[in-house]
Amino acid sequence: MSEKNNTHKRLIRYLVQHKALFFTSFAIIIINSIATLAPAEWGQEVVTLIEKKQLSSIAFYSLIAILIIFTKVFTDFLRKYTMNWLGQLVSADMQRDIHGKILSLPMSFFRNNEMGQLISKTTNDITIIRLFFSQNLPSLLKDPLVILFGLVMLINKNFLFTMELLVVGIIIAIVMQLIGNRIKTISKKVQNKVGKTVSRLHESLFSIDIIKLFSREKYHTERYDRSVRHYLKLSKKEIMLDAAGTPINEFLSFIAAFIIVGTGIIMIDAGKMQPGELVSFVLYLAILSQPLNAVTNLVLQYKKATASAQRVFEILDEKGEDQDRDLPPVTISSGSITFKHVTFSYLTSKTILRNLSFHINDGETIALVGPSGSGKTSLVNLLSRLFAPDSGTICLDGKDIASIPLETLRSHIGYVTQETILFPGSIRENIRYGNIDCSESDIVTASKAAHAHGFIMKLQKKYSTKIGERGAKLSGGQKQRIALARVLIKKPSILVLDEATSSLDTVSEQHVQDALKKILHRQTTILIAHRLSTVLLADRIFVLDSGRIVESGTHAELLKKKNSLYSQLWYNNNLLN
Repeated sequence: MSEKNNTHKRLIRYLVQHKALFFTSFAIIIINSIATLAPAEWGQEVVTLIEKKQLSSIAFYSLIAILIIFTKVFTDFLRKYTMNWLGQLVSADMQRDIHGKILSLPMSFFRNNEMGQLISKTTNDITIIRLFFSQNLPSLLKDPLVILFGLVMLINKNFLFTMELLVVGIIIAIVMQLIGNRIKTISKKVQNKVGKTVSRLHESLFSIDIIKLFSREKYHTERYDRSVRHYLKLSKKEIMLDAAGTPINEFLSFIAAFIIVGTGIIMIDAGKMQPGELVSFVLYLAILSQPLNAVTNLVLQYKKATASAQRVFEILDEKGEDQDRDLPPVTISSGSITFKHVTFSYLTSKTILRNLSFHINDGETIALVGPSGSGKTSLVNLLSRLFAPDSGTICLDGKDIASIPLETLRSHIGYVTQETILFPGSIRENIRYGNIDCSESDIVTASKAAHAHGFIMKLQKKYSTKIGERGAKLSGGQKQRIALARVLIKKPSILVLDEATSSLDTVSEQHVQDALKKILHRQTTILIAHRLSTVLLADRIFVLDSGRIVESGTHAELLKKKNSLYSQLWYNNNLLN
């Protein structure tokens, strides 16, 4: 099946999800189409009455005219209302689908795609599709019907005139198809450029503090301006083609009208046509000129919509985590971890972990140390199945994690990252994020365990305090303790702390360390750390280098080894301080 036909069918499936509303709208459109054409027949009858001087019937035909106008106006309202609502429903369905799909995609997808492109596809592209369904689709359904009904009536009245009109119509259709195909190609490129522009904006907003600290406002302004210029350059071509469509159509339609009216006058003069027939034909032509002109624009808009739909469907067609798997429920009763000959690479050209094997006992605390890029964070990412190993097996509680449903696996792992990620909202909402069903007392208990309760109670609104975007209203240490409370309320079997204190000052670090001392042996804990106080909390230390565990043991044991990598790291990083 071609991509074009597949896109059409998938768009239709979204419509069919609301078939009752769609078919109701279609019925309204049929009535509206008949009411649109009725004045032509009415006009012929009135002209005939005037010619025969039967003016007594004019009042009756005036009532019919009022009925026609009322029917046309009322069905116009119903058509626009139902189709606009249908467009909103379809776009909402697509937004839900694409949001759900994005959340289900593996981390590798986000490493290979710019955030701005994803935002553009979920906003700009879906907006284009929504506008097509709500504003253009009603006319796309109505106008061909009006044209079809009109042509049937015209053929019955005068076959020659109708053929002249059809010839012009075919020429218009060919021209619009050529323009439309070109617009579709350019439109897809335009939306890609929009995505690039959104990426630049997202980058500026997300990194505003760094931009200001490095005085790089001018640099980012120029980058954004370049993206806008590239977008405008392509957009100008699209606008030019779009603008050319209607004038070309109107010019060809005017030529057709000139020929038809001229031919009609000659035929009336020769006695081969009645004036009423020509009036009726001209009225039909006047009525059909609007949908004929509109159809050409609708074709162009449809090309834009399908180009956007293809971009949206590119995301929906991505394979999500566990998309093709139906794993049975699994019970996890301990936090023991085993890696067996695990090899992993983000890119095929660079191996991050090499034939890694080790075992961590339930309730044990392990520290991972090593140079940057040695694979520490990658190791814990594999444990959470954010990425899949190239080879080897990882087991939790003796069970291969590949056989454990993702939701079950991740419910047993609590992760506190180096860069604390909090959501806009209150402190309570952020802590509850770890366990949506928790009680208020659970929130307080977790906060006390994380040494967060004290500073929270000093705030004016306490747990209801709004923390701002990314926790901007809190200090680094406060954010880290909120993040720790969020994980503790989850009561995980495995706690992962990825350099959770590396960016904190001494006082803040001490608060977090006091919290860790109380909770470490409640579960299996993995510490990725450099600082003395954190490393000393571990039962064992794994030293990684180039994706391998080159040393392991306690802090004291590793320092006794002469020229060991651990001792070099220790002293080079001034950990004794």
